[in-house]
Amino acid sequence: MDNERKGIFWILVSTFFFALMGIVVKWTPGIPVFEKVLARNLTGAIIMFYIIKKENIPLKLNHAPLMLYRSVNGTLGILTQFWAISLLPLANAVILNSLSPFFVLFLAYIFLHEKIRSKSVLAILIALSGSLLVVKPSAGIDLFPSLVGISSAFFAASTFVLLRKLKEYNPPEINVFYFLIFSVVMISPMMAMNFVVPNAGQLAKLFVIGIFGTIAQITMTVAYKYAEASKLAIYIYLNIVMSSIFAVLMFSEIPDFPSICGGSLIIVGGYVNYKAALKAKPTNIKEDIACQKSHL
Repeated sequence: MDNERKGIFWILVSTFFFALMGIVVKWTPGIPVFEKVLARNLTGAIIMFYIIKKENIPLKLNHAPLMLYRSVNGTLGILTQFWAISLLPLANAVILNSLSPFFVLFLAYIFLHEKIRSKSVLAILIALSGSLLVVKPSAGIDLFPSLVGISSAFFAASTFVLLRKLKEYNPPEINVFYFLIFSVVMISPMMAMNFVVPNAGQLAKLFVIGIFGTIAQITMTVAYKYAEASKLAIYIYLNIVMSSIFAVLMFSEIPDFPSICGGSLIIVGGYVNYKAALKAKPTNIKEDIACQKSHL
């Protein structure tokens, strides 16, 4: 198996575990979102600490203020993502979160002065059209859950723009580890204010959320060691398909026709942007957009 196929294999494994994590988050309705996020990040921090020690990577953190800013954005991204999963049908929450690469293009243009390719503009318009079909603003339904889902994509995108700068100061493992630590510290007081003592089954699910999230992160990192991010980006959108299938099987959540059309349009938009990135000269931001979830 050549390196590109290895990269595709591991990105598919990662996407599968991200989908499984969403399923377990949805499957634990009696536990507040803060507890779920804490379980996810605390488990990840313990595993990342083991990896850092095993690889003999120094624990020194450079540019702590920027890391704190990144951690606030990243924590808000995970909170709103888990919250959207709790409020919306699982497929809809995943579809809206998949808008994050398009937000990255806008934020990179504003703050990093990166050019937006003409085909990327087309991709953004296609994706926005798809998001409108998912949100259905004219249907008279409560828009708040959908806005939470869209905000999760925005926070994920803004976090990744910050990561572009942090990569100049710290190794990726250090950036991920300290984000998880800072996030646990920030989440703990809010979790304590509305803490629910989990029963044995809920405790097991919280542990599984952390394990699945960490496996998804690690396998995505492995994927990008074997293949360029621009060649793997499109496979991340399979999370929409996997989550939709799991939602039907686990929760009998059958997406309505507009949501199916909207999700399809977002995937098409991702494909258009993916093809444009392959033809363009690679730059850091083009490579980074594809792997943003690995550092959330």
